[in-house]
Amino acid sequence: MEKSGGKKTWILLIALLIVAGMVGILIQQSDDTKQVASSGGEGPLVIGVPNWRSGMGTAYILREMIQQNFDTEVRLQSGTNEEIYTGIAEGTIHVHPEGWIPNHDNWHTQFAKMLERNRSGVNAIQGLCVDKALAKQYNITHIKDLLNPGITQYFDTNGDGRGEMWIGAEGWGATPVERVRAKSYGYDTVFELLEMDESAALERLGEATAMGKLFAMHCYTPHAIWRIHDIYRLKEPAHSAAKWKMVFPSEDPDWLEKSSAAVAWKPAKLHIYYAKSLEKQHPNIAQFLKKVKFTMDELLQITYDLETSGIDPATYAQQWVGKYQ
Repeated sequence: MEKSGGKKTWILLIALLIVAGMVGILIQQSDDTKQVASSGGEGPLVIGVPNWRSGMGTAYILREMIQQNFDTEVRLQSGTNEEIYTGIAEGTIHVHPEGWIPNHDNWHTQFAKMLERNRSGVNAIQGLCVDKALAKQYNITHIKDLLNPGITQYFDTNGDGRGEMWIGAEGWGATPVERVRAKSYGYDTVFELLEMDESAALERLGEATAMGKLFAMHCYTPHAIWRIHDIYRLKEPAHSAAKWKMVFPSEDPDWLEKSSAAVAWKPAKLHIYYAKSLEKQHPNIAQFLKKVKFTMDELLQITYDLETSGIDPATYAQQWVGKYQ
């Protein structure tokens, strides 16, 4: 009887150990599931939508391509550059469709450990542009011509004695840089520096041109302006790293006073940036984002179409992917 009872006791102990082990495994699996869910692995893929046409168009097209080729829900989240990059760092956003070098360098540096970028960058240009015919008429070819005596009368559309200049939209990486450049060259004293949506800026350009007035604009490729208006990019001194000192608003409250940039922008490059975590959560999508490629001609056409056609960007993305994929 004692031996039989001992055997039953051992069987009971082994059974209890097995059950305890299984409970431990289930608890661990539950914890792992929670971790994956909190990092976005089981949730939708989120693509940030910046507030300019080429970035917006790319975001919608990427969503369409991913949804057609991968069994993954994709959502779009509008935001400023800071909000999108911060979202990537925090795991609430996974893709920035059009990250700019050098414009976004401060965010790329700040979140370097959380970011990857695709291999195929697109070369771009930036500068200050005016209507070509009127610039020729008023003999304005160089950025320093903006300081010539009496020149602002050709840019003054509201009669306040100052010219008007668009330096970009709120939240753009280029906008504070253009404010620094205006201060560094000195034309901030005779021009009103305007921040507004790019569609509104295009309207202002059209209105000024109809009045026979110039409207100076921050210009870049792939902006739709290149296919809507005949514009001229003002000449300026070549870029010099020694003369380009940028401190951004997020870095120092005295950023404007501590910055200087009285030279041209250095050549720019556009890349898709995405969260490093996708390499584990969605490895196939990470590989897709790493290899996907847009050309500048494609981006210029996308921005032009979205700016002039009035088509819904989701519908446009479906048509674009159907045509090119």
